[in-house]
Amino acid sequence: MANPLRRKARKASAARKEQRPLRHYVRLVACAAAGLVLAGMSFALAVSGVARVRAPQQALIFVPFEGAALAAAADVKLFSSKQSDTSEIAVMARNSLRNSPVNPKALRLLAITADKDGQAKKSRALLYAASRLTRRDLITQILLIEDAIRLESVEQAIGHYDTALRTSRSAYQVLFPRLSTALRNKEVRTALKPYVRGDTLWMSSFLSHVKDTEKDLTHLVDFFEETGGLPVAREQQKQTQALLWALFQRRDFDNLRSLYAIAPGSDASLLTSAALHRADLREKFGPVAWHILDDPEAGASLSAQQERSAVAMAMYANPGTIKLIAHKLLFLPDGQYRLRQNFTSTSASKGGGVRWQLRCLNPEAAAPIWRSQAAGLAADGGTMTIGSNCEVQLLELLVSGGRGQAGLEGSLSGVTLTPT
Repeated sequence: MANPLRRKARKASAARKEQRPLRHYVRLVACAAAGLVLAGMSFALAVSGVARVRAPQQALIFVPFEGAALAAAADVKLFSSKQSDTSEIAVMARNSLRNSPVNPKALRLLAITADKDGQAKKSRALLYAASRLTRRDLITQILLIEDAIRLESVEQAIGHYDTALRTSRSAYQVLFPRLSTALRNKEVRTALKPYVRGDTLWMSSFLSHVKDTEKDLTHLVDFFEETGGLPVAREQQKQTQALLWALFQRRDFDNLRSLYAIAPGSDASLLTSAALHRADLREKFGPVAWHILDDPEAGASLSAQQERSAVAMAMYANPGTIKLIAHKLLFLPDGQYRLRQNFTSTSASKGGGVRWQLRCLNPEAAAPIWRSQAAGLAADGGTMTIGSNCEVQLLELLVSGGRGQAGLEGSLSGVTLTPT
């Protein structure tokens, strides 16, 4: 006969075994639910993290309290409508700060709303607080520029220009046009001096922008003269040469002469000399030096055999070709002049040789005011008269390949243009 106590223990054990699967099932369900909640939260945070700047409204659907998304949504609301309610923007910005205390955009939004409410000092303090958190918010720097202009602090304004242009490539297209216009102000040019001589990555791009967009380049030339140009010799040469060409193309010869006069290594005699010069080899003086025009049918090149030897111009022309191959800008006073050349031919078809012509650029003449009589190889290129109304000239060299099959090959080792 079985022990009653043992029989009771077996029944209790069986009951526990029957209850265990139920508890186990409940535990599994609870873990799965918690996992789903965590996964949902992770997904919401991930989506909000990706979308909070570009699509803040969508991010807020998943995480309504996300600070950066709130600030971005307020930003969109502020700039998408001129009639935005500043009080609503301020509420959104404050909520953003509560959930994301290190939030420069929210501080900047509060600064904007404070300024619209007439609280200039509070607005300025908030802007500087935002700028201390990050220098990369372009709108903050633009607002600080405008604030500095209101305070008539040119140096502070230029400092904020520098911050914005150093930290944001998109700032170039926004700020360069404004700074180009401001360059007309001598006080602005003075404030920019330290940024020209220092390690300023944006300055070269800015000078190119002014050269390419401004109708009047006088203030840019003044800026070069007042600052001495860029500190790196190669960049300075590149900018000076580009500006000389821009002035030449615009027929702005007064500013061209002024710029050339301050260019490092410039020689005043180049303005009135047709001779081949060592400066022509480097082409750093643009149109003031001899400029070579190359073409498959005819062309030229400048060279010097040794460091101090004379410069020569080698040239060629295919048969039946007459092409302009070189030109030089001159500022000769009125009077009569004789042109002489030292040309050596290594191959010349009948009728081949060189021809010269002179154009008046100021005032500009439609046709040359003088031409040598025919293409040839003679030393005497002919005489010409420059009138008192022709202050700037362009001496042009053409080459002819002649009528034979050999064409023309030769070398010009000297050219002079002297008063008679």
